[in-house]
Amino acid sequence: MCPALAALTVQQAVSAALHPGPAESESWRVDVVLDELEVPEDLRSRPLSALSGGWQRMALLARVWVTGPDALLPDEPTNHLDIEGQEALEGELLAQEACCLLVSHDRSFVRAVGNRFWQIDGKTLVEVDSPEPFFAASLAAGKLG
Repeated sequence: MCPALAALTVQQAVSAALHPGPAESESWRVDVVLDELEVPEDLRSRPLSALSGGWQRMALLARVWVTGPDALLPDEPTNHLDIEGQEALEGELLAQEACCLLVSHDRSFVRAVGNRFWQIDGKTLVEVDSPEPFFAASLAAGKLG
């Protein structure tokens, strides 16, 4: 995380993601997103640098959510999230109308939010019906915990 962003409070960091022109009239969206992601009120006024890795991750996700993206490309989005944070993220991903292409080794998360699955086989991208064979092979090889 860049030092300038780390010095901002959660509220400021998420607000800074809004476009400067409509930022004042759209500032209400920041509270809505933080509420939806279940960010406690007392954390919203703390600098990002004072938060745990999970809350920093949640604040960075809120920065994306507040802009209303058409597409999301999260890479291991559940890293550092506790169970409540993961559940909030799952709920938001399922509620979003955005396309989401994610990479995750979190089996329960993939099962909860995925509806199409691809596996890279050599240099070929292959659509599969379920992530289960990939998980089983990775577990057998000791690649997943």
